[in-house]
Amino acid sequence: MKKTTKTIIIIYLAILLFKLLIASTITSPSIFADEYIYSKTAKSFYDNFEFKVQNIPTNTYPVII
Repeated sequence: MKKTTKTIIIIYLAILLFKLLIASTITSPSIFADEYIYSKTAKSFYDNFEFKVQNIPTNTYPVII
């Protein structure tokens, strides 16, 4: 491997680790939780015409009409 390629890989891994460390300190709800709830609610509505997340009724996130 060339020295430049090794340097780029090392820089990439350092940035990746730095981002992971920063992301692990976030304790508030994130977009990932919202996406999970919306997708589970949509699947439940499609299958059973009910708004449930893991078979628990929810009205936390209203339907967009």
